[in-house]
Amino acid sequence: MFVDNLKFIKRMPMDMPGAVNVIKQVPVGNAEGWEDHVMRVFTISDMGNTPKHTHDWPHINYIIKGEGLLHMDGKDHPVEEGSVAFVPSGGAPVQELYKG
Repeated sequence: MFVDNLKFIKRMPMDMPGAVNVIKQVPVGNAEGWEDHVMRVFTISDMGNTPKHTHDWPHINYIIKGEGLLHMDGKDHPVEEGSVAFVPSGGAPVQELYKG
C-alpha cells in the first residue's frame, strides 16, 4: 500500500516508434504490488500523438485535461477533459491525437 502524487512520479519520454511529444508516467504497477494491472498516465503536448497501435489487453482512456481526438473503429472521436473511452483488447488500431 502507498500514497503518492503524480507530480512526484518519474516522467519518461514515450519510446514507442511514431510517438510525438508524449510523456509516460506509471503511478501504479508491479513495483507498487499490483501484479496483473498497471495505471499509466500519458501527457500528450501540443501537436503530439501516439501512433496507431493495439494491445493484447483491454484498457480505459480517461482525459484528465485538454482536448483532442481519439481515432478508434475508423472514426475520429472528439475528447476533452472528463471524456472516457473503453478500448477492447486486440481490436482495430487506436491512435490518440492532441490538438494544440
